[in-house]
Amino acid sequence: FYQAMKTGGAETRWRKLADGDKSGKEGHAGEPTIIYDVRGRVVATLSSEAVKLKDVAPAVWQAVIASEDHRFFKHPGVDLKGLMRAVGSLGRAGGGSTITQQLVKNLVLSQDRTVSRKLAEILLSLRVEQKLSKEELLEAYLNNVYWGHGVYGIAGAAAAYYGKTPSQLDVGEAALLAALLPAPEALSPYA
Repeated sequence: FYQAMKTGGAETRWRKLADGDKSGKEGHAGEPTIIYDVRGRVVATLSSEAVKLKDVAPAVWQAVIASEDHRFFKHPGVDLKGLMRAVGSLGRAGGGSTITQQLVKNLVLSQDRTVSRKLAEILLSLRVEQKLSKEELLEAYLNNVYWGHGVYGIAGAAAAYYGKTPSQLDVGEAALLAALLPAPEALSPYA
């Protein structure tokens, strides 16, 4: 397992995350780049801007937690109730991954659907929760999660969907963005 992590570059990404490089991005790059197709439709929004949690409207992170991991502040990185529900229903009752597990999978591991990857995700999630606060994990998640149409990070999502900064989003806008996360392309208002 360790050798596979090392050769795939996951070891370096894990060390950065565990050492406090929470954003996965370097600094502020200004306005996001929005790419349109020939008909004027948004194809992708590229933003390397990492925002601090204090610069995100509380409605946004509250909606994300309510949608993705309502026990986020209560579990140690792995939600056994959610995991058992997902296993018992074979995924029909929703996934069992926490915000921390999703962050570890997206920043450190592959997207493979294997038992070994899931076990690594669980173990690394428990470890990263010992290194970073819940607020730091939530900030990293919001800065790296995929929102559909080539948009990664809350700064890009706020700009692409609403032409706003993350601090300017209202409750309705936050709810729509949080609702996109399970299947961003399929649930997109642009689809």
